Amino acid sequence: MISSETLADLRTLDTPTVCNALEVVAPDRRTTGFTIEPLVCARPQLPPIVGYARTATIRAQEPDSRPPEDSNKVRMGYYEY
Repeated sequence: MISSETLADLRTLDTPTVCNALEVVAPDRRTTGFTIEPLVCARPQLPPIVGYARTATIRAQEPDSRPPEDSNKVRMGYYEY
């Protein structure tokens, strides 16, 4: 768990600032990203957001054999989680 102090510190930085800093301190990463130009904050009037992300990969090998309403209920439960 990240401390509330660390979260507060992270809220002082926007993503472009962090990305641009990484380009300076880790120059070997410059050719492996999505852009070679410095990033710019699109909406600097908005505060940075800090939080936790849940990530997942979803892949179906076979069509769902459940009735559509059951399949939808399971799918929505997953997204709500």
